[in-house]
Amino acid sequence: MFFLFVWHVLQCIDDDFRRQVLPIFKTELQNLKRTTLDKTEQLKALVSAHFDQYLTCHEAVRSLADDMRVHQNENEEILKDMKNLKQITDSSLSVMLKCAKEQRRIRNTIQVLTRFRPIFEQGL
Repeated sequence: MFFLFVWHVLQCIDDDFRRQVLPIFKTELQNLKRTTLDKTEQLKALVSAHFDQYLTCHEAVRSLADDMRVHQNENEEILKDMKNLKQITDSSLSVMLKCAKEQRRIRNTIQVLTRFRPIFEQGL
């Protein structure tokens, strides 16, 4: 009994779907097909109109990539030279800092000796 009731409900839903929803669905599907075809044609026209620009851009990018490959070795050599220069400046700075430290030590020693100069001169 319950099965027959469910079967009857499903048939009613199926009949309603065929009468009301299916025609709307078919109409909207046709509209979607028409719109899709229009957009496809527009895209084809756009691609054909701008294909020359695409080729020009593609060649420019390829040329730029080739130039970058050619100059890659030069860039690596420049980086190597920059690293060497940094090592030289670091070592020079280290020597200069040591000399400055020694100079401060000598200056402090001279200042101390200058303060005690009268004491040293009286002792002679």
